[in-house]
Amino acid sequence: MLHPVQQLLGSDAYIYQFKINAKSAFGGDKWAWHQDYLAWRLADGLPAPRQVNVGVFLDDVTEFNGPVIFLPGSHRNGLVREGRKDTAKSDQHLDPDDISLTTGQLAQLVSRHGMSSPKGPAGSLVFFSPEIVHGSAPNMSPFARRLLIATYNDAANLPQPSGQARPAHVVCRDTEPLLALDVPFSESLEPLTA
Repeated sequence: MLHPVQQLLGSDAYIYQFKINAKSAFGGDKWAWHQDYLAWRLADGLPAPRQVNVGVFLDDVTEFNGPVIFLPGSHRNGLVREGRKDTAKSDQHLDPDDISLTTGQLAQLVSRHGMSSPKGPAGSLVFFSPEIVHGSAPNMSPFARRLLIATYNDAANLPQPSGQARPAHVVCRDTEPLLALDVPFSESLEPLTA
């Protein structure tokens, strides 16, 4: 995944966040319409939207099990500013509801960009901008929908929190640029010895 991330950023990168968004069968909450970068700017003081999210489907994703819905191209105009608050209830945790778009903003953006929901078998990848507007509905199906999200950040775009930095299990402290292996993964493994 690193090579495409470096191509998209045009720079070295490190893992900024790593999380799993799990929606169990007949469960899992909705995620309000939001843009990730606003949360990271508020909570971590990230100077610029120089991140790439990589979503890895851990389960088959269908139209029925609460897939992420994107507004294609909505990232091209940066953050939606009008009527938005640049504060949060907590500097340690931001819920999408804290930074959600209004229904009027969403209706206007949908009329301009439409809506799209990537679907596919487990193992599929989706690369997306930290400024794309996205959200998801609850999972009303009998099929789980788990999504691993690895967020890469430009190695020169380090967090600058105004208060206490969020915990290391939320925001990675190792900001050393990652190096891609030039050999197949299996060749880089050490042989097991008895």
